[in-house]
This record gives sequence, C-alpha cells and structure tokens, in this order.
Amino acid sequence: RRSLVEKRGMKEEHYLAPSNWKALRLPPQDFDANSVKSLRHPFLKAGRVLPRYPDGYIILCFWDEKEGNNPGNIDTAEELKAMFTDAMQDTGPPTKRTVNKNWWFGNGNKDTEVAEKKRRDIVFDDDAVDLFLETRPGRSHYMKVDRFHDDSVALVGDSAHGMSTLLGQGCATGLKYTQELVEELSSDSKELTEALQSYSKRSVRGAHSITDLNLVAASVLLSGPILKVLMLPILLLQKMLGRTMLQQLQRVDIPYEKILRENWFLIPLSRLKWRRERVPFPAKG
Repeated sequence: RRSLVEKRGMKEEHYLAPSNWKALRLPPQDFDANSVKSLRHPFLKAGRVLPRYPDGYIILCFWDEKEGNNPGNIDTAEELKAMFTDAMQDTGPPTKRTVNKNWWFGNGNKDTEVAEKKRRDIVFDDDAVDLFLETRPGRSHYMKVDRFHDDSVALVGDSAHGMSTLLGQGCATGLKYTQELVEELSSDSKELTEALQSYSKRSVRGAHSITDLNLVAASVLLSGPILKVLMLPILLLQKMLGRTMLQQLQRVDIPYEKILRENWFLIPLSRLKWRRERVPFPAKG
C-alpha cells in the first residue's frame, strides 16, 4: 500500500486515535458464554470483555495515550488484577477521587473501599497478566484508501482499511472483502484487471462505512459528558425502535453501508470530535 500511495497515486487518509489499547486473555469465567461485558474504571476510557473461541475471554481495554504503557501507569500484576476485577463488577468502580486517594497518596488502605464493592471473583492467567504488562500498547488506526487495487495488485484486510477496535469488526471486514475478492477472481467471464476493478468497486464503500461507524462508537464510548448528552436522545430513540447500531452490526445480513445510512445523523458530531483529537500518521515526536 505504501508503494501504491507514493508511486502510483493511490489516495490515503491515515490517522491514529489518541488512546492506547491492549488485550488480556482470561481463562473460562462464571459469565454468560455469549456475553459482551463493559469495563468501567477511572483508569480506562473504554473496555469490553469478549468471548474467545473455543473458550475463555479476552479483555480489550483503552486508556489515554498520555498515561503510559499501562492503564493508570500500573506496573505490577497485583495492581492490574485489582483494577480489572473492580472494572468487571456490576456495581461499578470506585470514584476517581477514591482511587487517587488510595493508590497515589497513600491515605488509608488502598484495598478497603474497592473490596467493599467486589461481588465477583475473576480468574486470571498469571503468564497472560505478565505478558500484558510487558507488551507495548497498540494504537487504533483510522485509514481509508480510494481503491483496493492497482493494475494486478489487490489490497485486503489491514492493508486496505483501518479502524478502531472498539466494534470488533476489523477481522470481520477483512474476511468479508477477501470473500468478495475470491468471488471476483473465480469468475470465468472476467479478466484479471476487470475482476480487480469490480472487487474494488464492491468493497470500498462498505469498508469506508465501517471505518466511519467506528467513529460513532468512539464518540459514544470515549466522549465527554456534553457530547454524550447531545447524542442521548437519538440513541434512546434507536433503542426504543429496536435498531441500535450495535444490534444491526450483529446481523450479518445487513450491509455496513445500510447501517451507516441509518445512523447518518450521528456522523457530524462524531467527526467533529475526531478532527479535534486525531493524530497524523506516522505520529510525530
């Protein structure tokens, strides 16, 4: 892709999100096997607990890039386990004031108020926890190109599109448009160039749509209170109608373009926030 952009005139729009992310593997837990649970903690901007095939779970968490390689600058396994255990409680996390007081200023026992809220024990894999602490955080890429082919070259997966991991659609998008490439190449009536042109035409709009839908997700989950208040009436109406964006994304029979069209009114607010926070790629400094 880089060669096509620099030497063949392919147009690229590429930015980084202003947050770090990591994933932590969890052993099987006492959760609903198909559940997707939100994480709530002052150290995190957003997070999810996702089912992992064939068993267990994955914690996917996001935090401000300025806070270092781990959420809240945590650097020990015990602190990380305590944070995630608290973040997965149904009663919600302690206030930021409580966390700061106990963890950073040494006033009182840092486990006292957290322990009072715990209602669920979380099983951790110690090797996975150590790996989480040692691994460099990732960055979410927002990336669009104007076409997925050039001459006899085709782009698929992350080379063709980049988006936030918040919706968990990156792999699904890559597989979907790889399938479309295979279908075009399998056609006996099309030459290679024609097949790649058709693949690009079929795929670009859908991939751009899911990239923009991730901006909506980031705005809803990672935004401040003002933007959330502005979006709340729209989101409540969608929920009453039974067609929220997340519900639609779970249905494989609904194209990304259709979901974007039905959520077009959320895009302007999302873009406004994104333009203010995005970081050019490659990041400077």
